[in-house]
Amino acid sequence: MSCRAHQKFKALAPEKVGHNRNAKLPMSKIMTCTELRVNPFNDRICKVFSSSRDGDCTFEDFLDMMSVFSEAAPLTVKAEYAFRIFGKDNVSAAV
Repeated sequence: MSCRAHQKFKALAPEKVGHNRNAKLPMSKIMTCTELRVNPFNDRICKVFSSSRDGDCTFEDFLDMMSVFSEAAPLTVKAEYAFRIFGKDNVSAAV
């Protein structure tokens, strides 16, 4: 998963990622990812997985996101992140 995820991450901004292991992509680039492009909650998802909470993601943040969205992720992990994304602070915005 890590290699495929890195290829996806790099494809979002090849000029920025290149061989830079510490590259951090802006939320606007992350939201162009196939998994997020048409999701109406893509900004909240990015912010939940962003270690800086601003939506910008490092590869590690991106890998965490892809892991949780994976079919192999345990339901308990998926539920935990669902509550972070759609938690009580976001209920009115989601309705």
